[in-house]
Amino acid sequence: MFAGPLGDQADGPLADRFFPMRNAAESRTIYLLDGREMLDVERIVDEAGAVLVGVMHSHTHTPAYPSPTDVAD
Repeated sequence: MFAGPLGDQADGPLADRFFPMRNAAESRTIYLLDGREMLDVERIVDEAGAVLVGVMHSHTHTPAYPSPTDVAD
């Protein structure tokens, strides 16, 4: 499973950078971003004059649609 925030320069609507992050939940079925790691990414993005535009995660062991956990969270 891959997950992490997406960054972009403030002038465009598309993400141009992906920041892969470790799974703090250490689970194959639940993904939890690490708060300290997220703060590091926010600092990097701020220093670049960019913005965070979203967070993504993949489903490598299940079908590619939102799970009940995804919908609830």
